[in-house]
Amino acid sequence: MKRTLHKDMDEPAYRKHPGIGSTQLKCFILEGPLDYYWKYVLGNLEDEEKYHYTLGSVFHLAMEYPDGWQDFVTVEPSVVRNDGDYRDCYLQAMGAIQGTKAKPTKVGDTIGSASKFDKAYKAAFKEWANDHGKYVIKADDVDKILGQQAAVYDNFEVRDFIESCPRRETPVTLEMDGITAKALLDISNDHVFGDFKTTRFRNIHSFYRLAFRKMGYDYQFAHYRLVSGIESHKIIPVTNAPPYEAMIMDVGWEMISEQYDHVIRDLEWLAQHLSMVDESEKDSQGIPYDWHSEYWGAEIDMEEVFLNRPVTIGGVTEEVEVVG
Repeated sequence: MKRTLHKDMDEPAYRKHPGIGSTQLKCFILEGPLDYYWKYVLGNLEDEEKYHYTLGSVFHLAMEYPDGWQDFVTVEPSVVRNDGDYRDCYLQAMGAIQGTKAKPTKVGDTIGSASKFDKAYKAAFKEWANDHGKYVIKADDVDKILGQQAAVYDNFEVRDFIESCPRRETPVTLEMDGITAKALLDISNDHVFGDFKTTRFRNIHSFYRLAFRKMGYDYQFAHYRLVSGIESHKIIPVTNAPPYEAMIMDVGWEMISEQYDHVIRDLEWLAQHLSMVDESEKDSQGIPYDWHSEYWGAEIDMEEVFLNRPVTIGGVTEEVEVVG
């Protein structure tokens, strides 16, 4: 196996890298091979530019850089403007409705979400922002992120940990037999990495049970450990509603040891099956039969699953893990 720390690779280049990231692997493990095939092999992904993805990127940027993050952010306009940087947006939106029955929104009127002009205006503004290297977020969310950032740096343990990690948004890749895995470390040094998460939970036990386990953060950290080779991990949960609060939690080996084995197993599974896609027998949807969900094609005794007992499928005993 060959591990590479990409100090000169930016986030957009990382996103385009063909390696298997933790989000893809969590989809495979938690949602099943069929969903993975549909989304990541056939490419039926929802728009990755959805607002919550953008807001997540801005959140991480603000947590990692106490100063200067707003230079990379612009506020989504709430009314139609036709001056300065907005002039081209207005002209582009006018061009989009030319020859149609759609009417332009008057300058100074509130931008809605239904009219063709308003949609074109917002798309043009977003295009302008992307060309200038800026994220577009809503005005209310600027205040929210400022509150979360203040909570992070008010916590002395969190602040000291951040200051001990000089690296930000660092991509790492791991070349395995027939497949490449990748990870983007929020903050790190040579011995430890940390990852920021937003959460509604203030109780650390609730966060562990209902977020860390339920949302697959355990698999994500197991993936990060494998890819980066770093054995010490911290997770920094930040509440997503006021009053804002930040915590820091050590992710011990016992929390992810079983998931670590699953990550290795499933990456090996992916490597084998991805190499056989073209030759595999496919169903009526054009999906290989061997990418269907676990135990597909046989009746499953759910009582055995519920009681966390070995499940026998086709004469073969399978161990079933129940998370919760």
